[in-house]
Amino acid sequence: KQMKQGLHALLNVLEHKEANDQRKTMACDSIFRLMWDGSLKPHYQNLLLESGRVNLIIDMTTPEHSDLARSRAFNTLGTFLFNNQRNVQWLTDNKSLYDSIELALLSSKTTVSVRERAVYVVNNMACYPSHSLLELYLPLMANTLLSEVVDAQTAAVIVGFFHKVSDSSISHSRLLELNIAAPLVRLVNIQLSREEMVPAMATLTLAKLFSTTNSETFNTSPLYSKYLMDYTIPCVLTMLRCAAREQAVPGTVFFPNIVTVTKGIEALWKFPVCRFELQKHGILDCIRENLLLPQPTANLHRLMMEILWLVSDETCASNA
Repeated sequence: KQMKQGLHALLNVLEHKEANDQRKTMACDSIFRLMWDGSLKPHYQNLLLESGRVNLIIDMTTPEHSDLARSRAFNTLGTFLFNNQRNVQWLTDNKSLYDSIELALLSSKTTVSVRERAVYVVNNMACYPSHSLLELYLPLMANTLLSEVVDAQTAAVIVGFFHKVSDSSISHSRLLELNIAAPLVRLVNIQLSREEMVPAMATLTLAKLFSTTNSETFNTSPLYSKYLMDYTIPCVLTMLRCAAREQAVPGTVFFPNIVTVTKGIEALWKFPVCRFELQKHGILDCIRENLLLPQPTANLHRLMMEILWLVSDETCASNA
């Protein structure tokens, strides 16, 4: 009962016409903090849905509010969706939210923090793919990557979204039909700011998509470029080293996931041109270093052995 009363008191602030933007922002942030608590998250997520007043938070994502208010509102909505299938199904079809996210992503006046938090909302929808996610949000994410307003931080989060979608129940051929390859190819061939891991993550996602569909598409696409060979493949191996050590990539705040990187390399290996480049840039040395780390976890050891047997014949594997 106390939980419900506290939540409704905060929602009353959002509903109050006389409350200024600062007070509403603080109330919205407090709702986020209530839901952020791991053990209480499902309870508050359900209470917020059952309140019938989620639209009060959606209303705060529009340009009439300050950048801070919009950023906090998107943040709260993303947490409202986090690992909650019922809430995702309910909110993905909300037209007002889609309009706000579209405006946040494609307007040149949007700040990086607002744009990145808007993508965070869509990212959490991807856990439970729906018709609206495919027909509305997927093309919107692709268009954002192709737009002139996209920044490195937002691009990194969108690539994460595509990677999550590529792991979902949606077939890779269907994703390619929706033309998500074009914006990822563009990312591979440009360097955004100092976010050098963005092209590398885009490469791994493309490799996963193409490895289960038509291999020839990969070899004849713009992905087969000198940039990929000289720049992106070394980045992939850097990610593998950092993931094994649970460290951020030097010069960034990006912590690669060992399973994601390993599966991406396995997909890249299916293409002869990438196989040659991975060998040239020292994938066997990278695997050996990771296996010789003090006390490697059983999971790390298993993943490294999987790549080792994939990338070498029995003689090379024995030597390594």
